Amino acid sequence: VGKGEIMSFSDPIGDMIARIKNASLRNYKKVQMPSSKFKIKIADVLKNEGYIINYNVESENGKDKFEKQYIILLTNTSQQSKYWSTEGWRSLLAKLRDNNLVALMPSGSDKEYQKTCLIAEGFDNAIALQRQPLLDTAHLISKSVAVVSVDTGLAHLSAALDKSTITLYGPTNPDKIGTMGRQQVHLRSTGSITTNHQLPQLNPGIIF
Repeated sequence: VGKGEIMSFSDPIGDMIARIKNASLRNYKKVQMPSSKFKIKIADVLKNEGYIINYNVESENGKDKFEKQYIILLTNTSQQSKYWSTEGWRSLLAKLRDNNLVALMPSGSDKEYQKTCLIAEGFDNAIALQRQPLLDTAHLISKSVAVVSVDTGLAHLSAALDKSTITLYGPTNPDKIGTMGRQQVHLRSTGSITTNHQLPQLNPGIIF
C-alpha cells in the first residue's frame, strides 16, 4: 500500500476500509491491520455481505500469532547494492515449502511491504508482514527457528538475540562489520554487482 493511500490512524475505521480497498486493487490475498472490537464487527458485516472471504483475529499484540515453527527472511535493506534478487528469494521459498517450513517476511515501510509481497506471491508458506513496531519484530525473531538476512541492522539484532542467522554480504566486508555471536554464518558474493545493482545470484541450495 503506497504512501498517501493510508488514512491517518486517528481515523481507524477509515484506515481499515482504505487498507482493504488498496489490497483489493493490487489483488493481494491478505491484508493486516490493528484489531479492535468495533473492527471485528465491521469485518463480520463485510464477510456476511460478500466483500471479504474471511478474517482472522490474532492473539494479543500479535506476538504469539504464529503457532508453527517458522524461519524469518529479512529481504529488505537501505542500499540497493545489498539486495538479493527476487528470483533468489523465491527459489529459497520453494525449498522451504518442499520441507514444510513457513517463512515470515517483515517489512519496515509500505514500499518494502510491496516488494515483500512480490517475493511471497504464490507461496502458501510465505507471509509478508506489514510494518510493525520493532519490539514485535524482535519477538518474532526470538521465536523463530532461524533467520536468513541481507546485510541490514536486523541481522545484528538477530545475532544479539542469539538466533541462528545466515547473512548475505556483497559490497561490505563481513570480517569488519559482520554479525557477531554464536551460530552466525556469513555468505559473501565473490562476483561483481549486477547491472541492476543487486547482489550476484547466490545459490539458494547453499543457504538452505
